[in-house]
Amino acid sequence: MVSLFPARIVESNAPIVNATTRNVSCRMLMDTGGQVSVQPLSLCQKLKPPVNLPVPTREVATYGNNTVTFHGPVPLHVQLCGLTILHPFYIVDDSKAGLAPAVGGYDLMKSGRMVLDIDNQLLW
Repeated sequence: MVSLFPARIVESNAPIVNATTRNVSCRMLMDTGGQVSVQPLSLCQKLKPPVNLPVPTREVATYGNNTVTFHGPVPLHVQLCGLTILHPFYIVDDSKAGLAPAVGGYDLMKSGRMVLDIDNQLLW
């Protein structure tokens, strides 16, 4: 599976692309340094059917000696670059963690065989 249609990076200061999770549009930060992919709870509650916080949790350290609770993972269908991928995402309560866009980690980029083209502002 290789992505055939590039996704345009929509913000010039970060690799954020438009994506769709279960037919709900969202912005996704492609984070090559992120080991896992994360969806904000507020987005998951808009999905049909909504995704509730799963019981399995994991405490994750962030920069600045803070911790965030990851719930999951939860398999979700995500569409970007002309691909639909069933991928495990962790859910974060964004009212507590301040997560704005969804985060596509290196795990998602690897499973979708995606490449960031920084010069042309594209995700392949």
